[in-house]
Amino acid sequence: MSYVNCKISSDYLYDLLMERVRFWTDDRDVIALFGMMYERYVEDGYFDGGEFDPMQIVDNDYANWCSVLSKGDAGYDKVKAVYDKQGFGDCSCEDADGWSFIEEYNEANGDFLVRQ
Repeated sequence: MSYVNCKISSDYLYDLLMERVRFWTDDRDVIALFGMMYERYVEDGYFDGGEFDPMQIVDNDYANWCSVLSKGDAGYDKVKAVYDKQGFGDCSCEDADGWSFIEEYNEANGDFLVRQ
């Protein structure tokens, strides 16, 4: 397989990721959490200069690496306590019920997007 370098707008890159998220779910709250995460990734240049396959990125995040925690879910209270203490980011050294990274938090409904 050969590769081609190209430039695309950050808006289009984001749209490609979100189109794939919508392939997996129509839950607006889940879409919003992934949207917040991918918007930050795009703005921070996470995908600059590397291989970009939106299907592989989103499929792995959605199916394998990320989960949505809602109030009442196992581990929610521990993740919320870590978030209240430190905010987003690495929580692998904290008592976060096995989660390693807090990606996003939806203040409106209290949902978290966490990474294994």
